[in-house]
Amino acid sequence: MTRPGRFPLLSGRGPSTVSVMPFVRQALRALALGAGLTVAVATPSYADSTVNVPAGATSVTVYGEGSGHGHGLSQYGANAAAKRGLSTSQILGHYYPGTRAGAAGGQVRVLLSTRPALIVGTRSGLTANVVGSPRRWRLTHLRSRAARTATRWRATAVSPTRSRLSYRKGGHWRTYAVATGQLQFNARGLPIRLYAGHDSGTFRGVLRAASPSATSADRDIVNVVPLEAYVKGVVPNEMPALWAPAAVRAQAIAARTYAVHERTTVHRGYFDVFKDTRSQVYRGYGSEQRASTRAVDATRRQIRTYAGRPAFTQFTASNGGYMLANGAPYLVSGRDGYDPVNAWSKTIPMSAFQARFGSTYPLRSITVRTYPGAGGWVETVTLTGTNGKTNSIGGVAFRAWAGLKSGSFRFTR
Repeated sequence: MTRPGRFPLLSGRGPSTVSVMPFVRQALRALALGAGLTVAVATPSYADSTVNVPAGATSVTVYGEGSGHGHGLSQYGANAAAKRGLSTSQILGHYYPGTRAGAAGGQVRVLLSTRPALIVGTRSGLTANVVGSPRRWRLTHLRSRAARTATRWRATAVSPTRSRLSYRKGGHWRTYAVATGQLQFNARGLPIRLYAGHDSGTFRGVLRAASPSATSADRDIVNVVPLEAYVKGVVPNEMPALWAPAAVRAQAIAARTYAVHERTTVHRGYFDVFKDTRSQVYRGYGSEQRASTRAVDATRRQIRTYAGRPAFTQFTASNGGYMLANGAPYLVSGRDGYDPVNAWSKTIPMSAFQARFGSTYPLRSITVRTYPGAGGWVETVTLTGTNGKTNSIGGVAFRAWAGLKSGSFRFTR
């Protein structure tokens, strides 16, 4: 999921009466006149358009709105809607029309890292056990004084079916036990410190050295965590915790529903969700904040459903004033009167087009085709060269190539 915070918060703006012109004019005034393609913009237009590229142009400028993919809840829009007095259920009804309230609990398995060794810090109550087996070690109550006073513990693979439990003492790792199966650490629900390079952090629940398959000698680090604790580690990383409470509660419900949907419908074997934007950003106990925790507690077990199943509650930082459909009946295209329409621009050098789309270089024109009813969200970009050749690229692919903040953009007014 795309995180907010890449634009300043634009508050106090009404829904459908907001003009995006102050933002567009500001962006245009900041552009230096040069040999690039520049267009005087009076009002934003979302119709399909073609612009001619002047001979000798050294760059083209892209004008757009929003940040992210545009599907589902706009986080900036939710915050603006909450400030206008909408309740949490009204916000969710606006961004996921046709969904209903539901409930869910249980656990979520989060893939934290693909490092081969699971290393944790010693703490009170720390135990290690074999997954699915009663075999367990109380690591702070061992007979060996060296092991009992170890600073860190490690689980690694010996073979596809066997694992090694080691402890660190005096700067060296010492084997404590070798067991059949996968190992995991627990501290009776208390947070555990994980040492995994840039994936380090403090996490509730169980930290497991999980085998990707029955025949693999590798181990990946998976956090098996109660659903509510998982959501507490997501919300402040996806939306500022001190935004309007109704918006943060809507984010909590969307995040919880998203995880339940992934757990229910996407079968990844030994884990349910990724810890990053491939699913949603999760940084565990160490990232929790009081305000967002209150929002999670206030919405405990609440999810959104459609036809009795967990909805695919995608969310984006800012949709630029228009929502974009994505297959599900409740992920629709249409005007969003609450999103503050964060405007941006980016200049792309012609040399980049030459390197990537050489068959249509020099460019003669650029045609943008938008999705029906979705404002400026681009379906395809067609490049036409002076040699008459054309090259069509999907809007998502073009956005990724050009490094644009969203897929809502144009090359002219």
